[in-house]
Amino acid sequence: MGKATESFRKEVNQHNIRVALIEPGSVSTDMQPQNTQEKEELQEKYEMLDANDIADLVAYILQHNRRVSIVEVKIKPLRQFI
Repeated sequence: MGKATESFRKEVNQHNIRVALIEPGSVSTDMQPQNTQEKEELQEKYEMLDANDIADLVAYILQHNRRVSIVEVKIKPLRQFI
Protein backbone atom coordinates (compact mmCIF):
# COMPACT_ATOMS: atom_id res chain seq x y z
CA MET A 1 0.00 0.00 0.00
CA GLY A 2 1.23 3.48 -0.78
CA LYS A 3 2.48 5.57 2.11
CA ALA A 4 -0.09 8.30 1.50
CA THR A 5 -2.93 5.79 1.39
CA GLU A 6 -1.76 4.07 4.57
CA SER A 7 -1.36 7.42 6.36
CA PHE A 8 -4.86 8.48 5.33
CA ARG A 9 -6.26 5.11 6.40
CA LYS A 10 -4.71 5.49 9.87
CA GLU A 11 -5.94 9.07 10.15
CA VAL A 12 -9.61 8.30 9.43
CA ASN A 13 -9.75 4.84 11.00
CA GLN A 14 -10.69 6.30 14.38
CA HIS A 15 -13.88 7.62 12.74
CA ASN A 16 -14.78 4.13 11.43
CA ILE A 17 -14.01 5.19 7.87
CA ARG A 18 -12.54 2.49 5.67
CA VAL A 19 -9.99 3.22 2.97
CA ALA A 20 -9.22 0.77 0.17
CA LEU A 21 -6.51 1.14 -2.45
CA ILE A 22 -7.72 -0.20 -5.80
CA GLU A 23 -5.03 -0.73 -8.41
CA PRO A 24 -6.71 -1.35 -11.76
CA GLY A 25 -5.07 -2.69 -14.85
CA SER A 26 -6.15 -1.55 -18.30
CA VAL A 27 -9.68 -0.10 -18.14
CA SER A 28 -11.81 1.16 -21.01
CA THR A 29 -12.13 4.88 -20.32
CA ASP A 30 -11.90 8.10 -22.33
CA MET A 31 -8.30 8.38 -21.12
CA GLN A 32 -7.26 5.36 -23.19
CA PRO A 33 -5.85 6.11 -26.66
CA GLN A 34 -7.88 3.41 -28.46
CA ASN A 35 -11.13 4.18 -30.24
CA THR A 36 -14.39 2.62 -29.06
CA GLN A 37 -14.22 -0.33 -31.45
CA GLU A 38 -10.63 -1.14 -30.43
CA LYS A 39 -11.58 -1.01 -26.75
CA GLU A 40 -14.51 -3.36 -27.34
CA GLU A 41 -12.21 -5.78 -29.17
CA LEU A 42 -9.70 -5.69 -26.30
CA GLN A 43 -12.51 -6.38 -23.83
CA GLU A 44 -13.72 -9.33 -25.91
CA LYS A 45 -10.17 -10.73 -25.86
CA TYR A 46 -10.03 -10.21 -22.04
CA GLU A 47 -7.20 -7.68 -22.44
CA MET A 48 -9.10 -4.67 -21.07
CA LEU A 49 -11.60 -4.19 -18.24
CA ASP A 50 -14.86 -2.29 -18.47
CA ALA A 51 -15.49 0.54 -16.00
CA ASN A 52 -18.37 -1.54 -14.62
CA ASP A 53 -15.82 -4.14 -13.48
CA ILE A 54 -14.31 -1.51 -11.19
CA ALA A 55 -17.75 -0.38 -10.01
CA ASP A 56 -18.60 -4.01 -9.15
CA LEU A 57 -15.39 -4.26 -7.14
CA VAL A 58 -16.22 -1.09 -5.21
CA ALA A 59 -19.69 -2.47 -4.45
CA TYR A 60 -18.10 -5.75 -3.29
CA ILE A 61 -15.81 -3.87 -0.91
CA LEU A 62 -18.62 -1.72 0.48
CA GLN A 63 -21.04 -4.58 1.11
CA HIS A 64 -18.84 -6.18 3.75
CA ASN A 65 -19.50 -5.82 7.44
CA ARG A 66 -18.04 -2.69 9.06
CA ARG A 67 -15.56 -4.85 11.00
CA VAL A 68 -13.96 -5.90 7.69
CA SER A 69 -11.37 -3.69 6.04
CA ILE A 70 -10.31 -4.64 2.53
CA VAL A 71 -7.13 -2.65 2.38
CA GLU A 72 -5.65 -3.27 -1.05
CA VAL A 73 -6.90 -4.85 -4.29
CA LYS A 74 -5.28 -5.32 -7.68
CA ILE A 75 -7.70 -5.98 -10.52
CA LYS A 76 -6.46 -6.70 -14.02
CA PRO A 77 -7.88 -8.13 -17.21
CA LEU A 78 -7.39 -11.88 -17.45
CA ARG A 79 -4.99 -11.51 -20.36
CA GLN A 80 -3.14 -8.34 -19.41
CA PHE A 81 0.46 -9.40 -19.07
CA ILE A 82 2.02 -6.02 -18.34
